[in-house]
Amino acid sequence: MAEVTLESLARYSTVIWHSQVSATVSTQPLWEVQESRSILSSYLSGGGRLFMTGGRLSSFLVERRGDFGYPKAAPGRGKDEADFSTDSFIYRFLKIRSEVVSVATHGSQSELPQREASGLIGLRPLNPSFPEIEIDPVYRDPYILEDKFRFRGGIVDWEGFRSSPRLPVEIPGLDPIYAPITMDTTLRYGSIRAGYENAVVAWRYQSTTADTMESTQQGRTVVLDFQPYWFRADQVEEAGRLIADWIVSGSP
Repeated sequence: MAEVTLESLARYSTVIWHSQVSATVSTQPLWEVQESRSILSSYLSGGGRLFMTGGRLSSFLVERRGDFGYPKAAPGRGKDEADFSTDSFIYRFLKIRSEVVSVATHGSQSELPQREASGLIGLRPLNPSFPEIEIDPVYRDPYILEDKFRFRGGIVDWEGFRSSPRLPVEIPGLDPIYAPITMDTTLRYGSIRAGYENAVVAWRYQSTTADTMESTQQGRTVVLDFQPYWFRADQVEEAGRLIADWIVSGSP
């Protein structure tokens, strides 16, 4: 695979970047391209437009790369130690300004029911122009038994961010697109509320007048922090069409 350089990206007005947790050796790691060489931030600063998809994107872009523990604390949110800085790519360019939440990769036996309940089975539109998206049972049926104690559950490779469990995210220029619909049930213990309904798992950002005045403007940016291929193709295609129209033209 050819090396990704700023010069190679600059030939395109829009770049689609797909990342996944189980990358192959032929895939250039997101961390190496951005955190080591600042290519994506330079591309966006120059007016390039970016459409990112993939589960657990922040975990490849925080200081402790490959850290799949949650929640990840944001800077200036009252925690003693933040998991990413105000200079980081996810803060400056992806506009993640609050804690990052998801299904913890590792945990004790007592946390397994919460993990089972927290799998992603759908996407609730936060922007009324977008369709609801449902998991495709052909690719993953969350209600198949994993063993005699638990369901297979939903998708675990997803991330969202939120200001608090109750308050919506409000950042000028940022348009939340989707919130997660989680399994919220278990085989052994019945209904368990995962508590992520106010998280944002897909969003788009367009620079504001304030950005221009502060010389921090960037190209239009869209992030889907989950893997679209697990979901119904017709619904994903409709959402993708709306995203493509917006990222090219800027129209709603």
